[in-house]
Amino acid sequence: MCLIMPFGALEDVNVSLNYVDPSSGINTDYQYKVNYIMIILACFRVSYFGTAALIRSQYMSPRSGRICKLYGAYPGLLFCLRSIFKDNPFCFVATIFFISVLMFTFAFRIAETVIYTTSPATTYTNMLWMTVITMTTVGYGDYNPKT
Repeated sequence: MCLIMPFGALEDVNVSLNYVDPSSGINTDYQYKVNYIMIILACFRVSYFGTAALIRSQYMSPRSGRICKLYGAYPGLLFCLRSIFKDNPFCFVATIFFISVLMFTFAFRIAETVIYTTSPATTYTNMLWMTVITMTTVGYGDYNPKT
């Protein structure tokens, strides 16, 4: 529940970020809510849901544990991820990429919302575009992180 809910005690606490634009030399002070930063960090708890889903897979069963011990391997989470990657490499990489894009888009939207002052829907789509372009190293330069 804390993954989605904001933290009530930190609602009015702000953090100040001093930003100097390298091209113009203008000094700007941005105010971020600590609550938003804590929500970004809480999003990384999604890994617990992934671990819970992997525990129920066929690679974490008692049978796979016996086979791993027979060959001297450790039947843990890393074995499970390697096995899934070996069986379905495209689906595995696409899933990891999609989850990463969503998480970093959300983090960019929170971090850059004080600079890009457009509507929330436009900001989210722009940040989605910036995340995909940055992660694929194309770097068109139309949107780039400034903080």
